[in-house]
Amino acid sequence: MTQRLYSLLVLILCGFSLQTFAQLGQNILPNGGFESYRTAPIDVSSTRAATTAEVSENDNENPDDGSEEENPPADFDPYLKPQFWYINASLFPQRTKDAHGGEYAMKFYPNGGSFFSRDAEFNPYHLRVKGGATYRLTYWYKGQHAKNNVIATIDWLQGSRQLKKDERKAAADLATNISETWQKRELVFEAPRQADHAGVGFYLEYDGEAQANGGFIQMDDISLVMIAEPSSSNTLQPPTDLKAKAQQREIALSWLPVAQAGVQYEVRVNGELKATTSETQCFLSRLNYNTSYEITVNTRVGVETSEKAARIAVRTQPLDRGVNDQTRIPQLYSIRENGTCPRRLPLYWRDLAEVSAQITYEIDDQVVQPDGDFLVFPSAGEHVLRVVVVESPEREWTLEYVVQVD
Repeated sequence: MTQRLYSLLVLILCGFSLQTFAQLGQNILPNGGFESYRTAPIDVSSTRAATTAEVSENDNENPDDGSEEENPPADFDPYLKPQFWYINASLFPQRTKDAHGGEYAMKFYPNGGSFFSRDAEFNPYHLRVKGGATYRLTYWYKGQHAKNNVIATIDWLQGSRQLKKDERKAAADLATNISETWQKRELVFEAPRQADHAGVGFYLEYDGEAQANGGFIQMDDISLVMIAEPSSSNTLQPPTDLKAKAQQREIALSWLPVAQAGVQYEVRVNGELKATTSETQCFLSRLNYNTSYEITVNTRVGVETSEKAARIAVRTQPLDRGVNDQTRIPQLYSIRENGTCPRRLPLYWRDLAEVSAQITYEIDDQVVQPDGDFLVFPSAGEHVLRVVVVESPEREWTLEYVVQVD
C-alpha cells in the first residue's frame, strides 16, 4: 500500500509540474533520461504508426495503462514503456542499461517511425513555453551500423491552434557519425511570439543497411531548456482608425492598413478569434441585439502578431419594438427601400428577436436553402421572395417581397 501511494504521489507531482512555466535554464521535458517506466511492456509485435502531428487511436500506447509509475522489477525487463513518451512500435524500442547518464537509455531500430513526449493525459502538446523565447533541445546518442539519422521536431501552438512545425532535417542537424561512443546533439529553436504550448518529437528514417546488419541507435538524456528570454524585437504596429457601424445583429468594421508586405489582421470579439483577413474591413454577424462587445484587431505577418491591438467597444442596436409587441415585424434590411437587391442577398435582419428562429425561403414558389448567411437568386431581374419566420407558436410571420435583382 505504501508503494502504491508513493507511486500515485509521484504521478500527481509530475502532472502538476507539467502545468508550470519553465524558468530560464530549467529543463521542461519530463523523463528525458528514460529513468521512469510503466509496468505494461512495450508491444514489439505491433507496427502501428504515430507522429508528432497527431496521436492515433491505433498507437501502441493504451490510455488505461498509463495511470501508474513504479520502480522496475528486480528481473530486468527491456520492454517496459518509459513514462511520458509515445513510441512507434516499428522502432522495436528496448530499454538498456548501457546509459549515458542515470541507469537506463532507450534503443531504437531505424525502421522508419517516431517517438514523442506526452503528459499524463496523453496530450503530446503539453509543454508550457514562453512565446518569443529561445530553447535548446539536447540529446545524447550512440549506436552501431547506422547512417546519420534522427529528425527532431518541435510543434509550436497557441491554445489548440498550430503555429509552426519546426522540423530539423538538414544534414548538420541529424545525429551524425554514429558510433559506440556517446555523443551530444544540440539544436536551438525560437518559439513564435504567440506560442504558449509545444510538443517535442523525433523521427528515425528507414535505414536499409542498418536493418540488414542489425544496426541500432541509442538515445538518452533528452532535454528542452529555455536559454534566452523573448527579445523586444517585435516592431509590428496595430492598424489605426478602427471604426465600427452596428446593426442589431451585425457589426461592420473598417481600419487603415499597416504598410508592410504580407500583412494580415486578426479580429477578436471579447477575446475570441473570429476572423483572419488581408482586407481592411470585416463584417461580424449572428450577434445578440442590445449587447456590448469588446473588439480588437491585431496585425499579423507570418506567425508573428503585433503586441498591441486596435480596440473599440461597440454596442449593437436594440430592437425597434419590444419582443411581444404585436406591431413588431422582422425585416430583411439588405433589401433596399426601392425593392432592389444583389443576386447574392445577405440575410441580415432587423427586429428578429430569436436568432434560432425557424426561417424558410421560397423564390418564385421554389424552396431554396441559404448558402451560409446568403441567399442566391437564380438570375437577375424580377423575382418573388417569400419568407416564413417562426420564433414561437405565438410569433409567426409570412413576408413577401417582389424584388428586382441586380
